[in-house]
Amino acid sequence: MTAWPDPAAAMPDIRSIVVHVDETAFCPARLRLAGRLADRFGARLTAVCAAPTAIAGPPAPGESSAGWTALIDTRTREAQRRAHENFMAFQRDYPHAVWQAFGAQAVRAAGGTAAILGRLARGADLVVVGQSGRGEERSDTPGTLPQDLVTMAGRPVLVVPHILAFPDSGRRVVVAWNDSREAARAMADALPFLRSADRVCVMAVGRADKLGVSALDMPLGYLGLHGITADGEILQAAPGGEAGALLEHAALIEADMLVMGGYGHGRLRELLLGGMTREMLTRLPLPVLMSH
Repeated sequence: MTAWPDPAAAMPDIRSIVVHVDETAFCPARLRLAGRLADRFGARLTAVCAAPTAIAGPPAPGESSAGWTALIDTRTREAQRRAHENFMAFQRDYPHAVWQAFGAQAVRAAGGTAAILGRLARGADLVVVGQSGRGEERSDTPGTLPQDLVTMAGRPVLVVPHILAFPDSGRRVVVAWNDSREAARAMADALPFLRSADRVCVMAVGRADKLGVSALDMPLGYLGLHGITADGEILQAAPGGEAGALLEHAALIEADMLVMGGYGHGRLRELLLGGMTREMLTRLPLPVLMSH
């Protein structure tokens, strides 16, 4: 008689986490969440600061290039100083966290912040970054860091909202499902969180005539094979209303993490549920784990 392995013993785990450190006021909450996740999984935590490479607009007419260069240098040093202060305050509570900094020249040579983080993420199990938008107007790739990382890191990316309302994340998890390769990849990458969650809910969103009653049989069966009991919800939504329906139901069950697949199409970055990248990452009321 064949002895099947214990499902829990065969599941992947998180042993190494990379978190992005910047100078914004939103960074400390992101660091604290990454620290709590490192504690939960017993993971090594590396905090990475990549110097901004475009932190001021081009020189005004009549302005000397030397003066403009000096302004750039001053602002770069100030951004690096504030980022390091964010890390030092965090390290008082997490002394084992490792600091890794890259100067502007190294960032430019690598191809930008996303390229630096993406390369380091490939040697880790999870990369944690902040929501696009406020506070990064002077970054080298404003508004694109989470999306770019999803397509280049080869690892799951946890995007943390500016206003982090959860002391922890991954206890009540919503898995967005649309029967795609990317959704399956995201669900598999989220297994360490799903294994330790108090509640898991798999949700499919779309038009009534497109979603059958068996739409969730595959993901629920897959999770069951891994020893994870999950609820299933099929949400009806018209085109363009998928993000709102998903977030509304996630709030209803007090979810603290959303798991979604993501893909890239040239420079246009879209999430899988109806191409709602911009809306989801702008509204983002809870951390979202994305995989490609």
